[in-house]
Amino acid sequence: MKITKSQVKTNGSTPSSSGAASTTKTIVKRVKKWIQPTLSFKNSVLPKIKTEPEEPSIEMALQGVNLEETVAQNISTRTNPNIEDVEMATVEQETYFVQIKQDDTIMSSQEESIASSPIDVSEFLPDPEDPNFYCRVCDKQHSVKRTFRQHCIKHHKMNLPPNPKVLQLSLLAKFPNILPDPDDPDYNCCVCQKNYSDKYNYRRHLRTCHKMDLKPLKPFNVKHPHITPDENDPNSYCAACEKTFCDKWGYRSHLEAIHNLALKGGQRTNKRDGILPDEDDPNGYCRQCNKTLESLRSYRNHLRKIHGMILKPRGRALLVINAHVKPDENDPNNYCIVCKRQYREKRGYRVHLATMHNMELQNLKPRKALVITEDSTVKPDQDDPNFYCCLCEKNYESRPKYRTHLSKSHKMVLRPLNPSRQKNNTIPNRDDPNFYCIACEKYYASRALYRKHVGRVHKIRQHSPAQQETQAPGPSCRRDISQNSLQDEHVCQGNKPRVLYHTVKVEDLTNVKPDEDDPNFYCCLCQKNSPDKRTFNNHLKVVHNMTIYNNTYLPPPMTEPLPDIHHPDFYCSLCKRNLSSLDNFHRHLRTNHKMKFTIPRKTHDVIPHPELKPDEFDPNLECIACEKKFSCSTGFRSHLRKIHKMTLSAPRKHRRIRHPYKMPDPHHNHP
Repeated sequence: MKITKSQVKTNGSTPSSSGAASTTKTIVKRVKKWIQPTLSFKNSVLPKIKTEPEEPSIEMALQGVNLEETVAQNISTRTNPNIEDVEMATVEQETYFVQIKQDDTIMSSQEESIASSPIDVSEFLPDPEDPNFYCRVCDKQHSVKRTFRQHCIKHHKMNLPPNPKVLQLSLLAKFPNILPDPDDPDYNCCVCQKNYSDKYNYRRHLRTCHKMDLKPLKPFNVKHPHITPDENDPNSYCAACEKTFCDKWGYRSHLEAIHNLALKGGQRTNKRDGILPDEDDPNGYCRQCNKTLESLRSYRNHLRKIHGMILKPRGRALLVINAHVKPDENDPNNYCIVCKRQYREKRGYRVHLATMHNMELQNLKPRKALVITEDSTVKPDQDDPNFYCCLCEKNYESRPKYRTHLSKSHKMVLRPLNPSRQKNNTIPNRDDPNFYCIACEKYYASRALYRKHVGRVHKIRQHSPAQQETQAPGPSCRRDISQNSLQDEHVCQGNKPRVLYHTVKVEDLTNVKPDEDDPNFYCCLCQKNSPDKRTFNNHLKVVHNMTIYNNTYLPPPMTEPLPDIHHPDFYCSLCKRNLSSLDNFHRHLRTNHKMKFTIPRKTHDVIPHPELKPDEFDPNLECIACEKKFSCSTGFRSHLRKIHKMTLSAPRKHRRIRHPYKMPDPHHNHP
């Protein structure tokens, strides 16, 4: 027999029998005996342990108090208590507290070892309650809480409390006779220790999780109570209520909730006798109804509600049922025997084992790459049209992936796809006025294209003066490069990659700086003009590491007259320009010339015809008192309320007249 919290009476009620009262007192004494030392922090949970328990054990004990008090109250308020149920609940509670004592013993032993060590070990462990899922030991942030908890358990060997969902399933398995109160005003589930925001979600939780049969909140008036509805009605019409439902599911739910009919599997007109749906169908196809559902979840709901099938547990419920079974890490089919699920790839299967089953997996041996040397007899063809690697016996989708495989896996040195068209070894001049590349013997249309070619093909680029320092010549060049050299860059070619040696035309860079107030935005070090002031300032900051102050425009001296803020043409006498609007003109004076002024708001004290009263329903939206027209009714009504202090009626709502739809005449031939 199940014990519900709804059976608990008010505080003024008394138990109906002396046996229940004595049992209640015994349970309360046991609760005080175990919980009082934990709350006072003076004694230990067990007499043998001298250290105080940690906070997780206190929370578990408090949860035990709530469960114990719930059982005690339910037993004490029952009219006809059953002694077997009372003894069963007592044994379950004692088993629960013995487990708490064992957990506290383990935690207390860990606490003793930490206290005896001279180093504070807590500083070297991550915080499992970190809101950002950040591990301060590994300096790594995780995306979700599940991976962060798995990281703490696997790498740092931390004993964390169980997941709330798994704990909820375990509580349901431990206390099957305890049911929450469906009329709880706080929407608190005493079994799952969880609060809900509204009554709808709370009742849905009771129906789905605890399988409780709840009565409807509002009584439903049945017009013809003597008529029994037909559950197989093809139109989903309830003859007792004279109501038609839009689908079969809503109709059957109505019959179960309102008329208390015990329905079996759905009786459909297209039902195939003798054919049962396959519960494990991967496509969600019901062969009895000849219908394919959208998702696996809707398919399983269809089997439960329409066909009345009792399905096998899936997902996290299997983790609790098959907790003693351990999946095979090296299963060739990537099949998890606990969750009854098969994976396509080995990687997804291993991730499932590590995250869901908390298994410590062995690292897979990486495949050794076959390095291609000059003495190798067999080499992959880097120009293979099918992108086929003869050593790995594998085809690739595209040329970039194939070339990446050859360079990374086989360490091959590949030739470029577009080889340079350089005809001689002459170093081109980056500042050639004709945009002519002497090495490639080719002209370019603009300076940008020419410098782009010189930078990409010949690796000649212009760097900042901090990097343009004179360096010693390379060992293969044997050529001195001085600061007074006419060339800007020198390329040293040899066995090693190309190295650039830059020189600067200015003799002493320490005493020369660009002029930040140059009117032409010209940089004397780079010999370059910038298009505007902002680009020039950014160039000085990034390239020359100069600190540019915010040189705002200062107001002119008082000898020059300031602009007139009330000029009708919005003309600025200092800048000698007209602005487009009054707002832009005032904004220009405040920001550019630092003028401080206030514009008085328009006053509506002077009304041309104060004796006239405007009509709020005027179709032209015209105020006859102010001689002013408005473009929309919103502005017109706002004007009447604010200026004329009128109390307006509600605006008229124009209803659209919908003409009834006429069925076309089937005998009339349309063109």
